[in-house]
Formats: sequence, C-alpha cells, structure tokens
Amino acid sequence: LGNCSGIVVVNPPATATPLPSATPLSSTTPLPSSTPQPTEPPPPDLVVANITGPEDVVIPSGDSSVTVEYSVTLTNIGGPITGSFSAEGELLPGNDTFDFGAVGNLGINQSISLDGEVIFESAGTFALQITVDSDDDINESRENNNVLVINVTVTNE
Repeated sequence: LGNCSGIVVVNPPATATPLPSATPLSSTTPLPSSTPQPTEPPPPDLVVANITGPEDVVIPSGDSSVTVEYSVTLTNIGGPITGSFSAEGELLPGNDTFDFGAVGNLGINQSISLDGEVIFESAGTFALQITVDSDDDINESRENNNVLVINVTVTNE
C-alpha cells in the first residue's frame, strides 16, 4: 500500500550455497547422558564459629572462685558428619579444662550451640580456648581451624 517507488528489487543468487554436511557418529561414540553422575560429598570441616559470654569477670568478695557460663556455636562448613565429636574449653594459663559436651551427626552448614561452665579461681588475664573435635574423632578436610580463643579479664571485688 502506498508509494513503493523507493523499494529496491534484489534478485536471488544464481545457485544456492551448499550447507555443511553432518558427520555421522560412530557406533563407539558415547551419547551424552542427562543423568548426573553421583559425586562424593566433601569431607567434614568443623569450626568454632562463636563464643558467647563475659570477657570481664569479677570474683565476689569473700569467694575464692566464680563459675561463669559460656555458650559456643560449632559449625560444620564441610560435608556431612555421621559420627560423634566433642568440644572442650581450656583456660590458659593453668590448662584447666572444661567439657562443653558431645555432638552426634552434623550436616552440611549446620550449627549447634553448646553451653559449658568455666571456673575462675584467681584474678588475672586468661585465654579461654574452645576446641571442637577435641578428641580428633572426625577426619576433616582441615584440622587447623578447630580452635577459637577469647581473652577474659578476672578481677576480685
């Protein structure tokens, strides 16, 4: 419709351009599979993600010690764990140890929170070191990341 005088007419080429021919597959060439092959899960990797509790502690007047509760968050940043492991606290200097409990089975990227009591018997500055898999029961991808430390200052009232 309308004025078509400006439209150019193009003639098709004299011969058609040949299409590339397909190479037939040999009978020994495997066809791609749409079913994914199973893969091994990565090994577990346990870390102490967090320690929650006071960093300034006071031994009450007339008492020779004070007991403080700490909460630790343990996380598996690797593959699934199908066994049990424990967590332990150690107060440095002095090497007093405190059990934070045992855990059985921890999935990929799962965390668990455990509570434990730590007894301070003197004033000073201490390092509270929490170790996950303290008995080395789990074969992990990395064994050098199982510890977290916080500093705690203890004073007498």
